[in-house]
Amino acid sequence: MRLLVLSDLHVDYPQNMQRARSIADAFLREDAEALVIAGDVSHKPDQIEAALRLFDGFGGPRLFVPGNHDVWVVRGPPEDSWQKLDLVDDVCRRSGFHNLERRNATVGPFTFVGTMGWYDYSFASPALALREQDYARKTWHDLTYMDAKYAKWGEPDADVAAWFTAAVRKRLHAAEGPVVFVSHHVPLEELVLRRGHASWDFFNAYMGSRELEHVVRTAGVSRFVFGHTHRPVTFIGPQRFVINNPLGYPREALNPVRTSFDVT
Repeated sequence: MRLLVLSDLHVDYPQNMQRARSIADAFLREDAEALVIAGDVSHKPDQIEAALRLFDGFGGPRLFVPGNHDVWVVRGPPEDSWQKLDLVDDVCRRSGFHNLERRNATVGPFTFVGTMGWYDYSFASPALALREQDYARKTWHDLTYMDAKYAKWGEPDADVAAWFTAAVRKRLHAAEGPVVFVSHHVPLEELVLRRGHASWDFFNAYMGSRELEHVVRTAGVSRFVFGHTHRPVTFIGPQRFVINNPLGYPREALNPVRTSFDVT
């Protein structure tokens, strides 16, 4: 199967909306069978819809999982991120996208199973030796993870991560045939980049969770599409398929792949 993938569009930056339009034009020229957007389009619902509408001309299934920025509550309504998650689902339906957070999708021989996922600090760098309460504050010295201000779940991150993991476990159990697992957060700890200095490694704690990794490994998943890190990953082999194809922030000057990937 030929699969188009993009994540981390961040079209609240005007230049990113322009770049996303150019990428969409390239995607629409591809002879691909499915399209995946792996989250972090915008915190503004109207911008999410505008970005997803760029892919209106794609004839195959269009699949989506939200990212943490997509459920940010910058100003209400909605009042919390649970309600924002529902609002994003409405945007997907209006835009012709299948929200994998709600249900699986079958494309050819593959079942796409997805989730935004969340983090419980289990991917934290051992070298920092910080406490759970340090990560829960999402601030340390001059470092701040902005979910502290805008991700409004009303409960601890570990409980949020467990909720998403429990839901996707059921969808994995219901899947038939080979699975392509789509998440926004990092599905496997080995994909977390540790650089050995605190200004980077502090943020490892917010990449994903070992509980979700255990679930996907137990299910025998070997095909992964994810986002969140703004770090391109392409690994296509006979036993494994791992893709992260981010647009990222303008200052990062990333160059996403504009052609399809072959999934076997």
